[in-house]
Amino acid sequence: MKPSVIRLLLSNAIHIGGFLVAIYLFLVIGSIFYPTEGWRPVVLTGFPAALYLLWMYGAWHLLWLLGAMCAIDLCTVLVFGRMTQTVLILQGFILCGVLLYWALELEDFLVGCLSVSAGLTQWIRARWIDRSGS
Repeated sequence: MKPSVIRLLLSNAIHIGGFLVAIYLFLVIGSIFYPTEGWRPVVLTGFPAALYLLWMYGAWHLLWLLGAMCAIDLCTVLVFGRMTQTVLILQGFILCGVLLYWALELEDFLVGCLSVSAGLTQWIRARWIDRSGS
């Protein structure tokens, strides 16, 4: 594999970082509007809580979703020789669509926030891939 293909596959890790930031912000903002203990403890313990929520709440589903995106990346590179903007947009719709479906099905606002995070991180990923020339 060329280093650019490996870099392309590793660019999917941007989504995991985006999910962690989205969960952390969800916890902090939720503690401001629905205070039980105040927002200060959540600011300090929010990131470990975000890691725990990501691991326990949906790690298996997110791994399958990111695995599917890696497979689409590999197929695209093998067929076209490079990553195209159309495929990135298609992946963004798939990722956001699946998460939005889960949000509506589970009636969970957190998964809806993850859908927004997935869209933003896919946009960041597209800019990063364009800049690196993969």
